[in-house]
Amino acid sequence: MAKISRLTTIYFRRRTWFRLLLIALILGFWAYIEIGDLNPIAEHDLNYQALEAINGRYEGGPLIFAFLADSKNSPVFGQVVRALNNDKLLQFAIIGGDLVLYPSGDTFNSFLRQRQELEIPSLVLPGNHDVAFDIMDFYYHIFGRMYYSFVLGNSKFILLDDSNEKKLGLEQEAWLKKELEDGLQYKHRFVFMHVPLWDPRDIPGATVRYAHSLKDADTARRLEDLFLKYKVTT
Repeated sequence: MAKISRLTTIYFRRRTWFRLLLIALILGFWAYIEIGDLNPIAEHDLNYQALEAINGRYEGGPLIFAFLADSKNSPVFGQVVRALNNDKLLQFAIIGGDLVLYPSGDTFNSFLRQRQELEIPSLVLPGNHDVAFDIMDFYYHIFGRMYYSFVLGNSKFILLDDSNEKKLGLEQEAWLKKELEDGLQYKHRFVFMHVPLWDPRDIPGATVRYAHSLKDADTARRLEDLFLKYKVTT
């Protein structure tokens, strides 16, 4: 019995040390991604700078732009950038979120290095990976406002923030309604968001569901009604 007691004591001690080590690792990782000065990022307000560049380059006529998303620090993004650079008709690009795998100085600096290779101005909007663990400081510092709009030619562009994967929130929804109302004076109204209203792969009644869409179905239906009411182009 004494031997069993000693073994039990050793087991629980090791288990306690393992838990403490795990907690220390989690806290260390959290501190690493939370403290930006471990890898300082000089760039800020890049969306504003990109908008100025887009307006400066636009000379009227048809709009030709690219939309892409989910780069997540992948080397494939570099291949996409090179392909876009080969298309000399493109005027600008919109990158629709999940720029990085998780928010940190290293991951955002890596994305920015890839983005610098792009020869046309590029705007971004946030995805759930960019603000994981509720860390929004990196994204906000580098790119500025979480949601915004702009007009180019006869088109209104609205870029939303649904990075929480659930809803926009009352303030953003009220802002969206005003922007859509204003957009009626233009021929085209483009709305971009990272998480779609519905996952097109989901088939009603199917046993397997992908569910990469807004988790709040009421919000999804409300936004869909808004987009139909104001005749959103895409």
